[in-house]
Amino acid sequence: MWGIPIALYLFLAGVSAGAFAVASLVELRAAGDDGAGVGEAAGLLVRRIGAVVAVVALVVGTLFLVADARGGLSNPVAFFGLLTNWTSPMTWGVAIIVLTLVFEALATVRAFAGKRGHGALVAVGLVFAALLAVYTGVLLSASQPVPLWNSGALVVLFVASAFLSGSALVLLVARLAAGEAAEGVDQLIASYGKAFVAVGALEALALFAHLFAVAQVAPAGGATVASLLSGVYALPFWLGIVAVGIAVPLFAEVYAIKRQGSQAAAGGAVQLVGFAGIIVGAAVLRILVVVAAQATVISVL
Repeated sequence: MWGIPIALYLFLAGVSAGAFAVASLVELRAAGDDGAGVGEAAGLLVRRIGAVVAVVALVVGTLFLVADARGGLSNPVAFFGLLTNWTSPMTWGVAIIVLTLVFEALATVRAFAGKRGHGALVAVGLVFAALLAVYTGVLLSASQPVPLWNSGALVVLFVASAFLSGSALVLLVARLAAGEAAEGVDQLIASYGKAFVAVGALEALALFAHLFAVAQVAPAGGATVASLLSGVYALPFWLGIVAVGIAVPLFAEVYAIKRQGSQAAAGGAVQLVGFAGIIVGAAVLRILVVVAAQATVISVL
């Protein structure tokens, strides 16, 4: 059985992917317009925070993955045997983690040196950020035949959530630490407002599409969905994921978009609350996906 360490890994790896993605997008954007439009200082601040968050989150998350009792430090021979078993999705996952860390480290060095990477190099790093986000969804579906883990929509859900949570954490920290670069950071955040709305809507659609698909798998699938919608896990599902993690951030983004201009400060403050909600919702999502899935299967059996 997977435990809470795996849920923490899924959350932190997703944050890493999203943080690296937003840092890479800002770096590509700066290379394209020579820093104009978002402000040199603001762009550099976001790149530095994004790179550090990406590296730290992935390192800590990987430690949780290795330490999980199912096959980590408690069975190191089995774990390191995965490194040579290329028929296992986990082996490919280890390769993705290592290569993503390499590109994140390079991005960190560039950011703190105040330099920009070649567009192709940054784009390849962005691809690995996407692969890392995808792998967080594939890991569960490839591990055990649990209904809540075996829908294609789960991968879409985790990718959308990863982008949102990593980006939200980076932009939230950047705004709080911006100082004189606050105006530039606000402009950058505003420029991604519509993207946040689109990805947030995709996350909501993927969530309920996933639950619909899982509910068709009887009896465990239907029991799992029932436990989330109206059973023992209903409160964290509706409050933690749907309300705090999806509805509040979507409202905050739409509000901020409509308040651009004379009321931009009010919209920006609400937007920061939305960022915090995204992070909380992403963590609750991973914990429920891991815990509720297995608890329901065990009860049915």
